[in-house]
Amino acid sequence: MTAQITRIETLQIARLGQRFVQGDAQAYGELYQRLWTVVVGVAMRVLDEVADAEDVAQDAFMRAWAARESLRQPERVRAWILRIAANLARTHRSRQGRFVADGQTHIDEQVGHDNAESMMQEAQQRRTLRQAIGGLTPRQCQVISLRVERELSFKEIAGALGCSSGSARVNYTYGVRTLRQTLAA
Repeated sequence: MTAQITRIETLQIARLGQRFVQGDAQAYGELYQRLWTVVVGVAMRVLDEVADAEDVAQDAFMRAWAARESLRQPERVRAWILRIAANLARTHRSRQGRFVADGQTHIDEQVGHDNAESMMQEAQQRRTLRQAIGGLTPRQCQVISLRVERELSFKEIAGALGCSSGSARVNYTYGVRTLRQTLAA
């Protein structure tokens, strides 16, 4: 199953959002189950440790529950929770004083390589890609990761990051252009 959200799921989440705002704990539990993976994914785009991202996701859900009555558009509960998670992850990162420019965790894992030469070539390719990604702005990294890895629409990315969909599209376009130029050089 892809991270792309279907129209039916959008409607289901909108209905859950309405119940959630009214204090329905069962709706909260269903939202938690449906959105957990994508909320952790948003946090992982900013943080470098899975445990940190899971802590941020847990905190995002708890804060969302506590502030549910302030949600003015219950049909946008998904974007609202994703924005809470993104903000918490940025806060966590700034407190920790660390940022993983490429948005990846432990990309040096080695699995099933046939020989040392292929391992060295793959390691060089990863270094080259990390360097290219390091040339992007943090926002471009986030937008590209959410678009490519999580298959979110620009509207969903905008909701998660607290920017306009046009801004998300521009960051994606410039980020991809920068990567192409850097990797072609």
